[in-house]
Amino acid sequence: MKIKISVIVTILILILNGCNSLDNNKDDTKIENIIWKLKRYGLTNESLDSIPNNITSTLLFNKINEKIEVKMPCNSFKSSYTITENKINIGSIATTEISCSKELENIDSFIINNLENIQRFETNNSNLYLYSTKFGMLEYSKKVEKKILTEANGFNLTNNKNIEVLKSQNEYSEKLLEYSTKTAEVLDFTQANVILIDAGERPNSGYSFSIKDISQNTKSVTLNIVYEKSGKNCTTNTVISNPYKFIWIKSKKELLISEKIEIKDCN
Repeated sequence: MKIKISVIVTILILILNGCNSLDNNKDDTKIENIIWKLKRYGLTNESLDSIPNNITSTLLFNKINEKIEVKMPCNSFKSSYTITENKINIGSIATTEISCSKELENIDSFIINNLENIQRFETNNSNLYLYSTKFGMLEYSKKVEKKILTEANGFNLTNNKNIEVLKSQNEYSEKLLEYSTKTAEVLDFTQANVILIDAGERPNSGYSFSIKDISQNTKSVTLNIVYEKSGKNCTTNTVISNPYKFIWIKSKKELLISEKIEIKDCN
């Protein structure tokens, strides 16, 4: 199947969460047992390159087994580490050996060189900055935890397109009854919300959507949604569909929605 991006629509929707717009975790110095997602990398603060949206690289200081777990755009590795005040020492690094494009291999090399030569680290709200002695710096942000609770094509629904933030167990349970006979899972809403994404009524079965990425800064969380439509040479059922998802997101920050439409041609 070939993907042709024929139409791109980007919409930012600000959904206010009132007084709960800030995460409850106030410990800015804590870096262990948190999944960190690489945002930018470079030689200085003024010359940082952003990681492309279709590339993911994460880092975890696992306090339980005292291992750093690094997933780079191409390869990955685990190693020992120690943290003393704002200094990190990482043990020997031996990565997997997967062949990738030159671009991805270059990013892998930059990450490895920096991690092998870390001088110090700093934290600022949801960001982690790793400074090496001679190779520049890496900027990470906390990866937002998410879980898809319920999703379906909704062939018996005929709704308008809609996105809602559900801030309590009652709101979630009542809204789920409008879509499914499934019993609502009991959730902790003290540091999380449930997001309903309803793509609305569609003329056939050739429509779907996915969450490609979740990013955050000090004030907000952005969901990057890609709506997919079947294109040329695709076989679809001529039945009205209404794709939807209920997604649990561990954040109380304000929510931004970025939307894009992709048309997929079939062979």
